[in-house]
Amino acid sequence: MFSIPFGLKDVILLFQSVNFIYIFYLYTIYYHAPSENHGSMGVSLLAGIVFCLAFVKYNMSWDDMESKQLILRKCLIIGYGVMAVSGVAAQLCTMWTLQKDISILLFITFSCSIVSFTSIILFILPYYKDYKMNPKNVWHMVLVLFVTLIIYLLFTATLLDIVRLSVSYETIRSIIIISGILSFLCTVEFAMVFFNWVINQDGVKFPNFWLTNWLASKKINGCCWKKSSVSTTPQVYVIEERPPRRVVRKCRNDHGVICNMCSLYYNFTTVTPRTLECGHTVCEGCLAKQMIVQEKWVVCPFCFQWVKVLGVLENTV
Repeated sequence: MFSIPFGLKDVILLFQSVNFIYIFYLYTIYYHAPSENHGSMGVSLLAGIVFCLAFVKYNMSWDDMESKQLILRKCLIIGYGVMAVSGVAAQLCTMWTLQKDISILLFITFSCSIVSFTSIILFILPYYKDYKMNPKNVWHMVLVLFVTLIIYLLFTATLLDIVRLSVSYETIRSIIIISGILSFLCTVEFAMVFFNWVINQDGVKFPNFWLTNWLASKKINGCCWKKSSVSTTPQVYVIEERPPRRVVRKCRNDHGVICNMCSLYYNFTTVTPRTLECGHTVCEGCLAKQMIVQEKWVVCPFCFQWVKVLGVLENTV
């Protein structure tokens, strides 16, 4: 069967590398040191975001209460989610810095690239080869791909129309287009992981967590989960009610032709019947196995009373 030698995650990693190099190139060419206030605030904010991502990764790596498969899926969701938000933030910053120094826009865009690369290193690369797209959800992925593409095209076209009169239009346009492509691809990959359209290398689906179960129960994403794939309520097993069985107890064959202990037919040669003082009847062999005391006192195996052995029962054969 024909298979594509690369996936969407490979394209994202390639584009992120190109974007980081390109933004770093622009930042070095057009660099003009921003004011001291903006510089300290920007560096502090960037350091705080990177520290938060590192703390989240450290906290998840020491979590022994959840399975490794669930932690893997959460890391992928966080990684691609942060990358998608960073791309949109880089686009929106063009509106805030439109009438300001281009160095501020480049610093913000460069910071977004650093955050994206941090997410790749912490949350994506450690599990890069541990997942792939589920072939059963190809059409779901294609649908999300086209819908997301249309939304990002409209959003990018609107931003380009707003900034077309800017002095640094060429640089801003490049930032908007590249950031839009990156955030678009990361959003699609985020949707694939979030809706559990990926599997591990063994072909096993990743476990769901409370948010996807809640969405499935609210039918927000009805096309993404089959009715039986997500458990939203505890399983209840219905036991078929049946009428009680009639218990038929066999009456003791006190004066019959069968010994009630060994179930052998009475005869006067091998299975001799012996009647007890209490009225029960056993054969000679079974009676010999009982504890007999003086004067042929014995414990009846049926009523458990000390009784005497009377003799051979008449008319039993």
